[in-house]
Amino acid sequence: MAELAHRVQRDAHIRIDVDRFWTSEPTRFAPSVIAAVEAAAEELEILRMHMWSGPGHDAKYMAEAGANVLLRAVLRLAGAA
Repeated sequence: MAELAHRVQRDAHIRIDVDRFWTSEPTRFAPSVIAAVEAAAEELEILRMHMWSGPGHDAKYMAEAGANVLLRAVLRLAGAA
């Protein structure tokens, strides 16, 4: 974003200030957890894609289908599925 702002500033002869006041680094998950989530989504025939994760991100967009996937993933990791 800063690079884009710099180009626009240069080309349009305007001033742009970028203030990165908050950031969150991605969270890495254990491969076994990722595999359990993928398997659960596949069982429920839910389309999936890999995403970066950060604090708050996952909880904000949780829907019923996502909750079912996570339930099955947890049961799989606990050896109950």
